[in-house]
Amino acid sequence: KSSGTCVTGNSFCTTVTAGVSHPWGGHVGVDVRGQTQDGTEFAFGGRFLGTQGYDFTTALSEPDKDGFRQGSFNVSLSKEFDWGQLYANALYSRSRTQYDADAPWADVNAASLFAGKIGARIDHTENWRTTLEVFSAFDFQEDTRKGTDTLNIYDTKRYGFFAASQVDFDTGGIEHILNVGVEAYREEISSTDVFNANSRDVGAVFAQQGLPPATITEM
Repeated sequence: KSSGTCVTGNSFCTTVTAGVSHPWGGHVGVDVRGQTQDGTEFAFGGRFLGTQGYDFTTALSEPDKDGFRQGSFNVSLSKEFDWGQLYANALYSRSRTQYDADAPWADVNAASLFAGKIGARIDHTENWRTTLEVFSAFDFQEDTRKGTDTLNIYDTKRYGFFAASQVDFDTGGIEHILNVGVEAYREEISSTDVFNANSRDVGAVFAQQGLPPATITEM
């Protein structure tokens, strides 16, 4: 079963967690999952974590507390059909981290992260299935200092495609699992630093044949 199914068997369930931490911090999280009347399974949730941090007193430290805050949200959907399954999931996170640094260098990092994909599993026969996915991700980083403009940027993106097919078959009473597939994606970067190239394309083709552990032992 997918992540949307409740352990109790109910069509809808919610989990809430919360706590406190030293020094002067805490966290809270909410998860909701279930299944609609048409059989679509869903799960989504959000979390927040924060702390005011410590004030380190060393020769290189600043006279302030270096805190941390992070919030995130995730969602997933899936539905079974006679021919296979459709599914999608995504995660987004935003954080702010303070740290000590000598002037005039940055002392705050802000980061935004995202990753998501949409896919389908196609059941051609009882022993042959294919998976198709498109995916994307980004990581945006900015370093700043109070009272100044952004000092450093490091933003990356990735988006691509994945396809794989699996066939189960027997030869002479021995079970085989054959996997073949392809993956291709593009990566891009935008930064205050200078790079010789700001993007690249990556592709791969793979094939794998598997045997049950018992069969390998007998051989």
